[in-house]
Amino acid sequence: MSFRSLGCPGGPSSFEWSTGGSITASLLSDQAYSTASLLSDQAYSTASLLSDQAYSSVVLVNDNNENSSMILDVSLGSHLHYYVCEGSPVLAAESASTPAIIPPAMTWVQLGNPSREFGFSSDKQTFHDARKMCAAQTGRVRLAVLDTLFEEVREWIEVNHPDGAFWVDAVRPVSDAEFVWADGKAVDASIWKEGDPDPNDLVARIMEKNNVTVFAGTATYDGRRYYVCERVPEVRLEWRVLGTQEKLFGFSRTHSWGLEWANETCLRQLGDVRLASLDTHFHDVIDTIETNYPDDQFWVDARRPNGDSTFQWANGTDVMSDMWHNGEPNYLYKVARIKNITDRNQTALKSSSSSNPPYYFICEGNPATPVHRTK
Repeated sequence: MSFRSLGCPGGPSSFEWSTGGSITASLLSDQAYSTASLLSDQAYSTASLLSDQAYSSVVLVNDNNENSSMILDVSLGSHLHYYVCEGSPVLAAESASTPAIIPPAMTWVQLGNPSREFGFSSDKQTFHDARKMCAAQTGRVRLAVLDTLFEEVREWIEVNHPDGAFWVDAVRPVSDAEFVWADGKAVDASIWKEGDPDPNDLVARIMEKNNVTVFAGTATYDGRRYYVCERVPEVRLEWRVLGTQEKLFGFSRTHSWGLEWANETCLRQLGDVRLASLDTHFHDVIDTIETNYPDDQFWVDARRPNGDSTFQWANGTDVMSDMWHNGEPNYLYKVARIKNITDRNQTALKSSSSSNPPYYFICEGNPATPVHRTK
């Protein structure tokens, strides 16, 4: 039995073939995805797929002959764009069915400053299924990593759901190791309840103990609990390999909401990524900005740690005097960005009176997901 799906070119599309005469279609657009199950009978089936603001009708035609082709005719709304796919599904006798994940409703709230968006589940799952449910949410979502904003999340649970236990993504990767968050950062020892974690604990959750909401370990992944998801900031970074001693820098093509938001966004990228400190590769970055982004300003991690001290990069190295525009830095200012001053024909560091402007920003590090690396 063969199936052919007809779509329109222009965006990613995937069809997962399941058994028992049913098909699960998962369609991704740039900003939204749609999921539906098409249940075939002996004649035809129809279904509606909800997109961002449009519907698509789907007709599955079967002429009762298993050896004949079936045509999945997708009539797309204005917000979906797909390409032509075709393939042969495996019948039920040959493979077990893989049901579609239907993400549950979440209570989404903004917490912290700069804020992040957290979703608190209304259903209970095992730890690994909680990860899957978060990943199935619209956008880029994962089980919550709380190396920052732990206290804000804990307080929200204490006030709004004091009797619930919530999975977050903190695990002990091997039996004698320290607990880490999913991004590899160590769990701060100060957030555990007294006596935790136990040497046998493998995973952690936020829960009520003696009328107090605490962070506690457990030895099993299989308990069914509520869970906290977080929405990872969606940013576009153009990663470039710079310097003779090659190093990756990601130049944002998304405006920030200020320096702290830029810093947090770099840290939230998957992998080992942070706001750029340019104690090395400074001139490589400057040349790249002059060539590719001459009209843009970029936050980098150069700050004055104390009111009258020298500017430093995040790793504690002093910012060299030749990195600044003439007359900089202003002795009253505590943060800096890279700016091109056209009439001086100079791109260099310039101090800033505020950390709030929505400048672009530069990340550095090793992203976990594949990137298009430009030299």
